[in-house]
Amino acid sequence: MADICTGRSLLSAEQKRQGDEHEASAFRKEFLFCGRTLVLKEKYHLGFGGCLWNGGEVLARYLESHFPRVTGNPPKCVELGCGLGLAGIVLGMLGARVTLTDLEYVLPLVVQNLEENVPELVSSGMLDAAPYSWGTTEQTPLQPPYDHILLADCIYDEELIAPLLQSLRFLCAPDSTVWVCFEWRLCEAIPTFFREVAQYFS
Repeated sequence: MADICTGRSLLSAEQKRQGDEHEASAFRKEFLFCGRTLVLKEKYHLGFGGCLWNGGEVLARYLESHFPRVTGNPPKCVELGCGLGLAGIVLGMLGARVTLTDLEYVLPLVVQNLEENVPELVSSGMLDAAPYSWGTTEQTPLQPPYDHILLADCIYDEELIAPLLQSLRFLCAPDSTVWVCFEWRLCEAIPTFFREVAQYFS
């Protein structure tokens, strides 16, 4: 079972060394959320997971203005395919307890963005990061059910729809909310997702 970041770095010495080698190729994007400046690093050599897609920023903006105000116990949330982690970070700033997930090779970038922007939320356990591959329901660091599940620009490949839906069914309770934001693309993945998801979610 993989480790989860709770107030300490997930990065091994080797991962940090490899990260340093690519530091010169890192780009930074600056955002203002909840009255606070966030500076997130992008690393294009990581592929899809190393850059911010439009859906990530749009979902973060939507959450900032529409997520229910947290007044009691923080809701338990997870972001799938988080990439840079913007939507999950903003949800944590709004008072939720969030686990940001992506494939293991993306995780060092996720952790770096967490630790450089919201270290107090990492040290308090409100934000953590874990490796997760869609469709996995055993031997996983995740502990369902979750109150809220975030999907930002995760609908782009028809072959990934079945494992993504399997993950949603695994992570959700009957009263869970799935927040989905995507960029419309000329591909079969989007209609396939909404056709299939209608069998299990309202």
